[in-house]
Amino acid sequence: MPSKPQSLPLLALTLSALVASAGCTGDTKDDSAADDTATAFDPCAGDGTSSMTLGYPLLGSFDPISDGDSVGLEVAPQGGFGVSISGMTTGIPSADDGVAVDVLLETYLDGELSASFLNTETGLYCQGDGTSLFWGVVVGFDEDKYKTTNLTELDGKIADLRVVVTDADGNEAEGELSVVVTVSR
Repeated sequence: MPSKPQSLPLLALTLSALVASAGCTGDTKDDSAADDTATAFDPCAGDGTSSMTLGYPLLGSFDPISDGDSVGLEVAPQGGFGVSISGMTTGIPSADDGVAVDVLLETYLDGELSASFLNTETGLYCQGDGTSLFWGVVVGFDEDKYKTTNLTELDGKIADLRVVVTDADGNEAEGELSVVVTVSR
């Protein structure tokens, strides 16, 4: 009768240990639940602190206006003349095809309010990077005081522009800057 190999119990013990530890990496954290509840970044959600940067109205891009920049005047859709701007916001929800927001446009000369206009239903468009853009608004001057015949009075004046965007839920972003008005003669 053949003899029983002596190494069989040792082999069985080794195989049991290997099977018990199969797939064990030492990390006991269960990632399956985290994968199910992980939320993808939504660049249009308006998460974070609200802010606004005012810029020149360029098609297809955004170029910020800096304090002290010289700006020209354009005919304002609300009447009179003003500074045409665009705005880049954060912290305000938007959409690829735009959401309607209200844009308050105020102009101050020598610390005094020159004009205020509420532009309703302005489109705020998601840019896919956490920012949103609006354009097609003009921060105007008092149309009764500054008519075509006396616009040159504004030449070289410092104007303080204040713009506030408000969405349907009351979320706001505000931008302010001082510019030097230039009027072509």
